[in-house]
Amino acid sequence: MADPIAERLVSENEPVTSKLFLLDDVTPFGVDRARVDILTKMLRDPPVVLDGQALASQLAGLIPRAAVEAVTIGYGGVLTYTLLARNGLDLPFKMLNVERKYLFVAGQKRPKITCTVSGDPDLSGRVTPLLIDDVIASGQTMYRSSLYLRNDSVSASALVISGDTRNIWRSSSGSSVNCIDTVYASQIVNGAAGFPAILSLRYVLLKTRTKESLDYFIQKYAKEEAMEDLGRFLRRPAGDVEEMRLLYSDPDAFVKRQSQDR
Repeated sequence: MADPIAERLVSENEPVTSKLFLLDDVTPFGVDRARVDILTKMLRDPPVVLDGQALASQLAGLIPRAAVEAVTIGYGGVLTYTLLARNGLDLPFKMLNVERKYLFVAGQKRPKITCTVSGDPDLSGRVTPLLIDDVIASGQTMYRSSLYLRNDSVSASALVISGDTRNIWRSSSGSSVNCIDTVYASQIVNGAAGFPAILSLRYVLLKTRTKESLDYFIQKYAKEEAMEDLGRFLRRPAGDVEEMRLLYSDPDAFVKRQSQDR
């Protein structure tokens, strides 16, 4: 299959263009779809909602099963691995921890993001590691995770990948992510104006709890007339996110409970 970015990016679908993408990675784990619909209606630009479960089904068919060790990147990687396991990906996984720091600079539209990778995946060294994440945007996390593994040959997979390669971690040739041999992705997305905004609904519902992150999200993405309503919506306790909280408190238990086909 001809791929639209580079000779070593393997993708299932044609690229999609929009200002804003929301990855629905929560309704497969019990979050009420009506809450997702309410959220999207309060956002400034009509977002394209991507079905994480459907993308995982496609991605599972792209990933080679022979001579691969799965390494998940943070909680998004664990969640993606769980969806892949529901679709027959039978690989033991190791987890890398990723800590992202957001530096908000006055006058800048986007925060400066840095990430630190840690963990001991204890790979055998005889097979190609497969890094698993939910979204590849700038590519910084994937790039740093690849370097952290200290392996000459690393592949990667993601549900969604940005088609914009204009930074130091991405490339217009090869797999499109520096230090990665091959990237398997279900959906390539492009920005209607500049870099595409790709938001995980898991992150929106659970990680906009601090005043700083909530204020930033509302100012950047909410309709002007819906700012107060969106703030109340995101601060309101919700019982349907308990499985998502388990993901953060005990990733292994989350995978065991949720990886069966449903």
